Amino acid sequence: MTSIQLCAYQLTRGPNIGKPCGAKNCKKKAHVRLPEPESKLEPESKLEPESKLEPEPEPEPEPESKLEPESKLEPEPESKPESKPIISPTRTEVQAHGFSWEKEINQHVYGATPEELKKIQYNSKIDLPAELNRLEKCDISVKTSGNLNVVDMGDPLHLYDEVGNNNPIHMTLVNYNQNDETNTKHVIRIIEIDLTNTRELLFGTLTRSQIEELKSTVKTVPQKRKPTKDEHTRLYSVRDELQKLSGALLLMIKCDSQASRVQCRFNHFQKFIETHPEKIIAQSNTNEFRGGVISPYIVSSRRVRNKKK
Repeated sequence: MTSIQLCAYQLTRGPNIGKPCGAKNCKKKAHVRLPEPESKLEPESKLEPESKLEPEPEPEPEPESKLEPESKLEPEPESKPESKPIISPTRTEVQAHGFSWEKEINQHVYGATPEELKKIQYNSKIDLPAELNRLEKCDISVKTSGNLNVVDMGDPLHLYDEVGNNNPIHMTLVNYNQNDETNTKHVIRIIEIDLTNTRELLFGTLTRSQIEELKSTVKTVPQKRKPTKDEHTRLYSVRDELQKLSGALLLMIKCDSQASRVQCRFNHFQKFIETHPEKIIAQSNTNEFRGGVISPYIVSSRRVRNKKK
């Protein structure tokens, strides 16, 4: 016996819309083939592929592995240049220009090393000994002046010994112009002259004992005060008599707050080199000299000398 099945398809049109068809053994294909409501949930099971998205964290390690090479590029070696010393030859002290240019000339022109220069004592009679002079084996005395005619030469007794002992000695002079607006000194000339055995040219017929006598007389004046009128007359009467015997150098008496002393200087240096051009070793009107180079200018204000009381 054939079983009877009632069609449960809900009508979608006609007066019985929304009600079951109810036909026995319904032959309407559209009714029979209607999928059961539960079958609509089957696509949910098709969401299983979403589980395939679980490896989302997998790409995270990938960028991490790409960063590994960056750690190898740490710029540690680039920090080494920071350890290099920064050397600034510029000095702002009033009298430091002489020492600064002296150091540069001894190192960049005559070839002495910084270590060798450090071994030379501050109060040494010679600025650069012959054994440190790579150009020629002679002592070097370095001077600076803002006047082409005036060159301070220091203690006359020391100089008297140096220029008369047959040992080669040269003087290298740096002349400069002072710029008061910028407080700088600019090189205008560098000249080297040979002072070997020039005692007679510089000191004339003066003897060592006469210079010693003048120094002894000046030292009778107590330090840190100016000479009295009588002391001044006595000092300069001795000096004037000795000056008549001197050559190119001027003898000077200095009594100030530091010491009572005698010094000497070229007062007509231009005339000296014009009269004795054979003494000129080399000269330049720039900061380049004998294959070396020194600073073209140095920060330094004009020296203000204390007025005599």
